[in-house]
Amino acid sequence: MINIPQNQQEFEARYETLPCKQKLSLKLLLLGFSDLESARLNFIFYTEEIALILISLCQEEIALLFNQMSQEQRQQIEKRLHNPEIIRRLHNLRKEIDPEVLKKVKQRVRQNIHYSGKHFGFNNSDKREKLVALFWKYKSELVSSSRLTEYGLNFLPFIRNIPMEQRYIKNILELGSLVRIRSPRLMGKTCLLTNILKQLKSYNQYKIVYFSFKHCDSSVLCDYKNLMQYFLASLLKKLNLEQKLIEKWENVLPPNENITILFEEFLSVFTEDLIIVLDDLDIVFRQPYDQDFCGTLRDFFNNSRSPENHKYQLWKKLHLILSHSTEIYATLNKNNSPLANVGTIIAIQTFNSQEIKELSKQYDLTLKEKEIEALSSLIGGHPYLVTLTFKYLKNYPEATLENIIESSKHKQKIYANHLQGLLGIVKQSQELVQAYGRILRATNPIKLDPIITWKLYGLGLTKMDESMSSSYCFCDLYYQYFKENL
Repeated sequence: MINIPQNQQEFEARYETLPCKQKLSLKLLLLGFSDLESARLNFIFYTEEIALILISLCQEEIALLFNQMSQEQRQQIEKRLHNPEIIRRLHNLRKEIDPEVLKKVKQRVRQNIHYSGKHFGFNNSDKREKLVALFWKYKSELVSSSRLTEYGLNFLPFIRNIPMEQRYIKNILELGSLVRIRSPRLMGKTCLLTNILKQLKSYNQYKIVYFSFKHCDSSVLCDYKNLMQYFLASLLKKLNLEQKLIEKWENVLPPNENITILFEEFLSVFTEDLIIVLDDLDIVFRQPYDQDFCGTLRDFFNNSRSPENHKYQLWKKLHLILSHSTEIYATLNKNNSPLANVGTIIAIQTFNSQEIKELSKQYDLTLKEKEIEALSSLIGGHPYLVTLTFKYLKNYPEATLENIIESSKHKQKIYANHLQGLLGIVKQSQELVQAYGRILRATNPIKLDPIITWKLYGLGLTKMDESMSSSYCFCDLYYQYFKENL
C-alpha cells in the first residue's frame, strides 16, 4: 500500500515519477479545467490531429497551458508541430472532434486522475479534493484559486483580528439581524466564517444551520420553486424536524409566500433563536430569479425588525448570515448588489503589515520590515497572494522574497494562475478592458461610470479613495501585469 507523502522531499520524489500523461491531466485539474476541457487538451497525446483540441480555447488558455507544461511535454508537442506558434493559428479552424473520440479521451482523463490519486496514496473514490489539498500544501503555485474556492479549502492558517470578530458576533446576535460577509474570492471569507461559527457554537441558546448553494446541482438551480423546496428540506433535515412540513407546500401560492408561511411554522417550534448561514450566495445572483430570492431575504429581515408585525415575536428569533463573492458583480447589469441596503455589511480587509508579519511566523519565516513593506506594496496585502508567497518560500528554502518580487516584474511566476484568471474575466467585457486601461494610465484616482466602478471593485482589481467615488489600481503586481497584457 502506497502512503501519502509526509514532507516536501517525499512529495517531490513522488511527483517526479508521475507518468507524463497523468501529470498533464492532473495539472489541468489543479488549474481549474473541467474534464471536457482537459479531454480536448489531452487529445494532444492521443492523435496526430492536434488542431482539434483548440475548439473553445481562447488565446489566454492556450498560453496558460504552455506555461504550466513541463519541458518534456513542450518538446513532445513541438516535435509534432515543428513550431508551437502553429497552435495559435490553428485556433481559427474551429473543427469538430468526433463526440465518440472525445468521450473516450475524457474517460482517459478521469483514469489519469484516478491513477494520479493512487500514485500519491489516495485509495478511496474521493481523490480530487485530496489531490488539490495535497498540492496546495506542497506545490501551491500549480493550484488555481478557482479550485481552492470550489473545494472550500481554507488557505489562512491563523485567526485574524479577534476584537473585530467579536464585534461581528455582536452584530449577528442582535435581534432579527442580517449580516453580509462579502469580498472578492480568496480574501478570507471562509476563514472568517469558520472562526465566527466556531465561537457562536459556544452559545447554547442558539441553533445554527449552515447551508451552501455550492451543493445545489443544476436540477435544483434551474427552477426557483425547486430551489426553495430543496432549501426548505435541507433546513428541516439539519434541524431534525419532520419532513411532513414540506407536504404543506401549496402549489397555488408563489414560492416566496410558501417559504414565509413554512418558516413561521418551524420558527414557532423552537424556544431558541435560529442562526441560518447562507454561503456562496453569489451562485443565486447568477440565476434569473435572483431578485425573487433576495426579495424573500429582505422580507425575512423586515419581518424581524418590525414590532408592529403580529408575527414579530417569531421573526425576531431569526438571524441571517449571508456570505458571497463580489466577483459576480462583473456580470450583473447593476451598480450594486441585489441585496443593497439590507443588514450589516462585513467587507473583508487586506492584511496590514502586522498581520503579514504574524502570518510569516506561521510558516517559520523571519522577514525584515523592509521585506514586509516591499511585499505589501507588490500584492497589496491580498490574503491569498500573501499566503501563496509564504507557502512557496517554505516549500522551496532556496527561494528568497527578493527574487520573487524581482521576477514578478516580468514572469509573474507563482502568481501566474491568479493573474490569468482575472485577465480572462476582464477580457469578457470591452467596457471593463477600457475602464481598467484608463485606471492603469492615470497617475491619480479617477472617477468612472458607477456600474463599471462597482464591477472592477468587486473583482478586487481596484481600491477606492475615502470618498468611495474614485478608483485606483489594487497593487503593483496588477499594475505590471495588466499594463502589459490588457
